[in-house]
Amino acid sequence: MENHWDISKLSDTGPLPVTIVSPIDGAEMVLVPEGDFTMGISQEEFNQISLLDQRENPVYTSEIPARVVQLKSYYYD
Repeated sequence: MENHWDISKLSDTGPLPVTIVSPIDGAEMVLVPEGDFTMGISQEEFNQISLLDQRENPVYTSEIPARVVQLKSYYYD
């Protein structure tokens, strides 16, 4: 069985297909198109989580502030 797959060769053939099947494990992969992604949470969302948990959870402090990042297209399975 093949253990390496160069998915970048798909972009040489035109628009990316909406789904592909991995030749390594047979998993169906779905295209997530490029675009803006909001990473993290706002201070208001953090405050709401703290109220629901009835404590300030340090796990979420690294998620502040929410910020917009630009992602390239990728496949997800």
